[in-house]
Amino acid sequence: MAQSQTPSTPPDAGKRSGSLRSLNLTGLFLTVIVDAGLAYLIYVLLSPHFPPNSVYPLLLASVPPILGNVFSVVRNRRLDFLGILILLGIAFSVITALVTGDQKLLLIRESFLTGGYGLTCLVSLVLFPRPLMFYFIRHAVTGNDPERVRSFNARWRNSLFRRFQRIITLVWGIGLFGELIIRIVMIYTLPVAAVLAISPIVLNAISILLILWTIQYGRQTLPRIAQPVESEGVLSEPAS
Repeated sequence: MAQSQTPSTPPDAGKRSGSLRSLNLTGLFLTVIVDAGLAYLIYVLLSPHFPPNSVYPLLLASVPPILGNVFSVVRNRRLDFLGILILLGIAFSVITALVTGDQKLLLIRESFLTGGYGLTCLVSLVLFPRPLMFYFIRHAVTGNDPERVRSFNARWRNSLFRRFQRIITLVWGIGLFGELIIRIVMIYTLPVAAVLAISPIVLNAISILLILWTIQYGRQTLPRIAQPVESEGVLSEPAS
């Protein structure tokens, strides 16, 4: 009840979390600008020294964002499932581009993971026992602690909580898969240099909008979910 909420929500938690989110978004924005600018500059400077449609200047232009992803994984010590997927996606796209010599495969590199995840979100709404974002959010908020996992699983009995998870999964699925479609359209309609400059901005703009929407939707919905769940035996639900 009220006593259980006090330790986890100190009076200034909202201000601190708001400042932290603002700082993270600012850092993300600067990273996107630097990565896109460096990739564009490297490609424009190197492409005249290679045959037309050569994959090598594009591959070299991809080095800054690739290094950024690798550095993020190393810095955060985040070689979990998501970190492994990022590194495997980078390796797969680079090797495929080198073997086939196809610039388009390298340009679509970042969207292999996001588009695939978005499609899996949409499929999970129909084929999975629970939508994909349920498992992603559970991992993020419980840290795989068995007691917290059981408590989180028990919330599935709440119809508002089920609706909350399904709507989040639907919105993220549409957003991430939509980014893949947008990138494919850009690749086949714009010059390579333009795609290098624009696509990171599009990807991160969509990601930021999804994050901000999720925060706002959570603020509106979670308070209505919390009270009914607290009145039930939330720890009696078996983990799954």
